[in-house]
Amino acid sequence: MIYFTKYLFIFFCWNFIDIIKKLMKLFSVFIFIIKDSKNINSKNTSIFEKRLAKLSSKKYALTTCNGTLSIQTAIYANNLFKKNIGCAINMIPSSYYPIKVTGNNIMPLEIDNQTLLISNESVEKACKNKKIDALIYCDFYGNYENINDVRNICSFYQIPLIRDCSHSHHNVKFKEGVTNINETICYSFQSSKGISTFEGGAICTDNEEIFTKSLFYLCQNKFLNKCESNKIKNNKYLEKFDQNGYGIKGRINPLGSCIGLVDLRFIEIQNKLINYLYQLSEIFLEKHSLNTELNNKNYKYFSNGCKNIVLKFNNIDKIYKATKIMRNYGIQFYKRNYNLDLISNISDNTLATKQAKQLFDEIIFINIDSLLSYRGFLNLLFKIISKIK
Repeated sequence: MIYFTKYLFIFFCWNFIDIIKKLMKLFSVFIFIIKDSKNINSKNTSIFEKRLAKLSSKKYALTTCNGTLSIQTAIYANNLFKKNIGCAINMIPSSYYPIKVTGNNIMPLEIDNQTLLISNESVEKACKNKKIDALIYCDFYGNYENINDVRNICSFYQIPLIRDCSHSHHNVKFKEGVTNINETICYSFQSSKGISTFEGGAICTDNEEIFTKSLFYLCQNKFLNKCESNKIKNNKYLEKFDQNGYGIKGRINPLGSCIGLVDLRFIEIQNKLINYLYQLSEIFLEKHSLNTELNNKNYKYFSNGCKNIVLKFNNIDKIYKATKIMRNYGIQFYKRNYNLDLISNISDNTLATKQAKQLFDEIIFINIDSLLSYRGFLNLLFKIISKIK
């Protein structure tokens, strides 16, 4: 019962915050419709970008219409065309799809089986042997344990580092706070994420050239205006660009910025609740002799853009036992299967497919929203009462 009492506390706090957020979002949307709906340069978007930059400890932030486009823009802004871009095949398609559409080659790198992250050795080897011209690093479901090591390797070999942070909407200043000219942070704000703008994304960087090129890529007909509003004047990069921009109109919907601002206000306290839930799940599994293999040292900042608890086991028997226990308690879970056989622009389909299959065969996902929903609560309560009887 002690587990259920702790779960009950988290459940009520989570849903109380959710109700407050919904009311604030309704109010924000109402104010937007009354005051700002006809202004394409929404003040909410500007405020949202400034808070994102502060959150990421970066000088610049630029919102996009989705997370995939933010990575695609970062690739363009880093002058990557017909290049080899390294990535770990623990990424969702929106991470490696931009590599393909920008005319670059996908170079799969090996994964560390314990952390589920790209291995330091594979990055070091690829950089040293000049097999990659850039690297996309994915914070795999809130885990970024080796980011400082990867950052140092990329800095040493002067390799552009593009961060896919769509899975980690935490207070990233705890993992960032580092000025790195070669680094670009990319976010996704889909409706399922911790910070949601319905559909949207963002780029954060300290590099003025990358930021200027990103503005050029996204701000059709508004390029020079956006440069001026971001205090970029008489810049040596500006003379290279057409004042009408690249031609893609890929900025965030201003209404989405209103919603995202509300989520930003509550992200820190929700992260703490997710942290408690994450620790509770570990204690619960230990009670049933099911220690997970996912050694996520960063879970005290665990936020997970997709709001999932990720459980990794080292054999099929443990997975079977874990799924049986969760079914007995009415806990909803799911598994994922990625088929990478048909991806073009990929240098090694065999390695990518093998790693993806091995990776996702050993992982179980528990969706936090479903676990903390009223239906999930009643289901769990019913199962516990039936066990007492």
